Amino acid sequence: MLIFEDEHIRVIQRRGATPWALLTFNVIDFRFPSPRFWGDRFVERAGLSAFGFVARVPNWFPRESMRRAVEAIAPQLAEYPDRVMYGHSQGGYAALKYATLLGARTIISSCPQATIDPREVPDDPRFHRYFRLEQHAGMHIDADVTGTPFIFYDPFDNVDSMHVDRILRHVPQARLVPVYLTQHSSITVFAGTETGLELIEACRRDDLPALKALARRCRRHHWLRVRGAVLAATARSLAWGDRILQAYGHILSPEERAALPGVQASLLQRLGKYAEAEGILHRMLDVAPEDEDCLRRLVAVRVALQDLAGALAYARRRAAASSHASPEALDQVAGLLLQLGQLEESAAWAVKAIEKSPDDSRFRRRATSALYQQGRLHDALEHASKAVELEPLNPGTHRVLAEILMAAGQPMGAIGALETGTAVLPDHGGLRAALARTRAEIHFA
Repeated sequence: MLIFEDEHIRVIQRRGATPWALLTFNVIDFRFPSPRFWGDRFVERAGLSAFGFVARVPNWFPRESMRRAVEAIAPQLAEYPDRVMYGHSQGGYAALKYATLLGARTIISSCPQATIDPREVPDDPRFHRYFRLEQHAGMHIDADVTGTPFIFYDPFDNVDSMHVDRILRHVPQARLVPVYLTQHSSITVFAGTETGLELIEACRRDDLPALKALARRCRRHHWLRVRGAVLAATARSLAWGDRILQAYGHILSPEERAALPGVQASLLQRLGKYAEAEGILHRMLDVAPEDEDCLRRLVAVRVALQDLAGALAYARRRAAASSHASPEALDQVAGLLLQLGQLEESAAWAVKAIEKSPDDSRFRRRATSALYQQGRLHDALEHASKAVELEPLNPGTHRVLAEILMAAGQPMGAIGALETGTAVLPDHGGLRAALARTRAEIHFA
């Protein structure tokens, strides 16, 4: 039953047989309409009392919306004084961040972010585009986390480990449960009703040894462990990785086994082993000639080898592989055309990407660059201004807007753009220097 909704989140209640309530928080790719919520199938099978908090878009559950939600559903929450928070990634962040607000005693958080603020975690760009200053200022996990937090993560995943380290600075009482070789999918190994209940009950009684034993047992024969082992071996030798896959591939489903070569190819590419990566990808294309993900990876290999023409051919093929090409596929074509100096066509492809996803600043910045280099200043200004609005913490958006305003004969507008940037990013030396130079240029003009 839907019990709260605003423009950012909704809350669904399911009455069950338990005197305690499970409070779940969704991942960013959860796209089911109300009354669905993340974990609802597990909740239903287990007969749990639950509240599902659902972010309508990837927004990390803005604080003001959560405050309003908790105030609105207080009578329903009061029926369950014993509450368990449960979430993964975006949801893992919310499970920690709002445990005190929701009066939860137990917190189950898988692969959480400490924050997505690019000023605080510049080395993790995965989610920067979702950060909105007006919604997320001060969003970091801080010392007000009460209750007993359990954090499940893969210590071999450097980015997730960085976030866990940041969280521990403020939440030293957190219990860490390592789930090795699972990367950013640690919660996956605990799938299943009985396993999920075992996990929750061990957390509720604060039994860390039992949780670690459960993690070891669940991952031992899980496909994520096989994938992790194959990738670790592939990093040393493709032949070694293939031998492990042959020995343990029976644990993988047909879909998982079919997807693994693409992951191997990405790893080899990161290691600079482009020929081996390209060989794998070509074999994949022989089986599925229109595989968009495979074509995307081939584009990256050709770019790394500085073959932009070859990369563009794969990118066009990727964009044509589906009648509903993703905006990222369209933008990839736009970017390569821009590098090749085909500015008019680049701008046209960037606009196609914007039509599909108008609030993604990446596509706005691409269009801005192509239009500006053509001298189409009015059109470039439109997209540059929108890019600043969408991504105010990116210093480049402010600098580019100022540069275009200067070229358009609007020097005071350029100063205003840089002043706005320095107000939002007061410690950014590059913006302060650009503002000083622009003022000097105007003074001596």
